[in-house]
Amino acid sequence: MANVIHSKNSLSVQLKKQIVKQIFYLLGLPVLVFIGLILLKVLFDNRVLIATGGTVGLFVWVLLNSAQYGEVKKIHTGLKGEKNTKKLLATLPDSYTVLSDIKVEVEGKSSQIDHIVVGPTGVYVIETKNMNGSIVGNESDHQFVQHKIGRRGGEYSKSFYNPVKQVGTHVYRLATYLSLLQNSLLD
Repeated sequence: MANVIHSKNSLSVQLKKQIVKQIFYLLGLPVLVFIGLILLKVLFDNRVLIATGGTVGLFVWVLLNSAQYGEVKKIHTGLKGEKNTKKLLATLPDSYTVLSDIKVEVEGKSSQIDHIVVGPTGVYVIETKNMNGSIVGNESDHQFVQHKIGRRGGEYSKSFYNPVKQVGTHVYRLATYLSLLQNSLLD
């Protein structure tokens, strides 16, 4: 079994923040809408205005909750993919070390690297994507496209940044960081 070293997963932190937002939208927003409706009643005593305010408040509440739920689900899916990848990498031989969720900052820019594998055959940078459907793109494309069939049978496509280019950036920053570290140790 490989030695697995991991820091606090950045997706776990994001997920917790999104869940807190979700709770606010589910519980706090209706309270704010209710207070707003009471103010409308006190200030204007106009049933049409109150009904319109209530309808708009409900509409905003549904939109925010829907968007927030989608964000929570997306982060949760990414976290699940990273955990599955970490489990798989842990099965490497003892001569390998797996570093998970590593942040490297170089030249004022940072990279969050999902996994770095160090072993007798080299150093590997691994970017995890947990997606379904068909993914179309080649290494020179700026964007890849995911084609997917939704739960209700509708087809849709979504573009995302080319993970090959993303890994290239991670490799550059990691190599630069290690070179700077080596030079500072030699000085």
